[in-house]
Amino acid sequence: MSDTTFANFQEFDTLLRQRREELQAKIDPQTHRSTSADELVLTTPETVDDEAANADVQNDTDLAQLSLELAELVDIDAALGRIKAGTYGTCTACDEAIPLARLRAMPSAHFCIGCQSKSEQRQGFPHNTSL
Repeated sequence: MSDTTFANFQEFDTLLRQRREELQAKIDPQTHRSTSADELVLTTPETVDDEAANADVQNDTDLAQLSLELAELVDIDAALGRIKAGTYGTCTACDEAIPLARLRAMPSAHFCIGCQSKSEQRQGFPHNTSL
């Protein structure tokens, strides 16, 4: 954590914990849903196909969102672990300092911009040089 100060360390710890609480509040109700009698709706044969298709799309969207939120939660927990270990702010790939501007934009970042770009290229993400 070469270019971060103790105040920044505290700032990032607070930001990460707040975001973790926000995500946990969103995730918990989604993972503990139950179908109650109040949620059941009578349908006619004409509406079944449309409603089923809409329900499938909504369910897929909900699952995709939940997956993103769970991945972010994992990243936050890893960042909090790095704070505790004293390695926060250091790229986990090259051991170089992650710039404060990047940490402020993404407090859970574990790669510097260069290593993040390389990781995305390996995963098949297009590299957009026009930005």
